[in-house]
Amino acid sequence: TIALMDKDLKFFFRDNTQWSQLLLIFALIVLYLYNYSVLPLDRPRMPTFYLQNLIAFLNVGLAGFVLASIGVRFVFTAVSGEGFSFWIVQSAPLTASRLLWSKFLFYLSPLLLLGLILTIATNELLQVTPLMRWLAPITIFSMVFGITALGVGVGAAFPNFKAENLTQVATGFGGLLYMILAMGFITLVIVLEAGPVYTLFMAQVRQHSLSHWQWIYVGGSILLTVVVNIAAIWLPMRYGIRQLAAYEA
Repeated sequence: TIALMDKDLKFFFRDNTQWSQLLLIFALIVLYLYNYSVLPLDRPRMPTFYLQNLIAFLNVGLAGFVLASIGVRFVFTAVSGEGFSFWIVQSAPLTASRLLWSKFLFYLSPLLLLGLILTIATNELLQVTPLMRWLAPITIFSMVFGITALGVGVGAAFPNFKAENLTQVATGFGGLLYMILAMGFITLVIVLEAGPVYTLFMAQVRQHSLSHWQWIYVGGSILLTVVVNIAAIWLPMRYGIRQLAAYEA
């Protein structure tokens, strides 16, 4: 696995069209954070305290969409990036499972780092409550696993080893399907968390404890969110491994 990740790293920096886009991503991060730093939070009709935390919560979904858009360009095209040399992978004593999980681990770390930067830095700019300071990074941390797995799995199910440019792969049917699934996954997580977050936030504002049924509601929503995150990792990776194994045959 380490050898495969080392190969992917060398290939990434040898391809000028790949690593040069890191500059665009860096510019995107700067612009993203700058927009939050200049928000006119001192002039809204809604109390600033509520608005800051509302924006911070919505920012989790927005950061997820940003990561998905990066994922369609880099993660989704990872398998297709093998190109015509994929026959070497086929002839090697290497299973489809090992190949895909190595690519999953390779792209997971940079997306995790980027996601945490976007959420933690934004929380600092907005000066949110301790609840959001913890919730936003934990949520984006868990979602990155699903976003990465969807990219690798769907990319393996719809490979294009004959494409002259990986941009062609990202803009194909598989890339569109990945974006739909990733955005659906992110939206579902945000919707599942919205109710419990509001319940906990209002309890904190009003300084009262939750009732027995409220705790059941919060716990059930959290459990369901965990199940959705696990499914977003397991299902696409399993499907991608099966499809790529069939392609090898």
